[in-house]
Amino acid sequence: SAIHQLFSPTIVLPATVTSPTLAFTHYIAVETFYDGGNVAISVNGGFYQIIPASAFLHNTYNTTLLSSAQGNTNPIAGQAAFSGGIPGASATGRSIIDLSSFVTGGQSVKFRFNFGKDGCAGITGWYVDDLDLYHCPPPGGAPIIQWNADPLSTNRTSRSLTFSTGAITATAGTAAISVTMLDLQN
Repeated sequence: SAIHQLFSPTIVLPATVTSPTLAFTHYIAVETFYDGGNVAISVNGGFYQIIPASAFLHNTYNTTLLSSAQGNTNPIAGQAAFSGGIPGASATGRSIIDLSSFVTGGQSVKFRFNFGKDGCAGITGWYVDDLDLYHCPPPGGAPIIQWNADPLSTNRTSRSLTFSTGAITATAGTAAISVTMLDLQN
């Protein structure tokens, strides 16, 4: 039985950040319900706390590990975690976490990826890659993508798509977004 931990460096968020979001790609192939991994956060040098499933916007933990009372010797037994997977198959996924209930602009943050295992029947492990911390400002109430069509209409050629967003500032200037929509049903 053991726990392996991967720590991020300390990251100081710019003061203007209001909606910090963490995204990462990962692959897991471990003994289901006994072995697994989860993500913890430390704000301003404080204690690490496990990020709960409710903070995930996409691809949250898929189980709660068996407890020590259920015979699990894993140091993170009983915690929410990613577990299982299919050896030899592509079990890669991208998880996205809303951090706004933990941290805001001007604060510092560190992440810890915990991988715990019991003493037997290991498979491949948990691989974490492509860690992104970014800011998603609120859209101001307007939808980013809006489908304008009469749901009762049979005229499928008169649909329109409205795409609205603020300017996207790139390193070399401002980029424009164009959207092309094809109706393949007619």
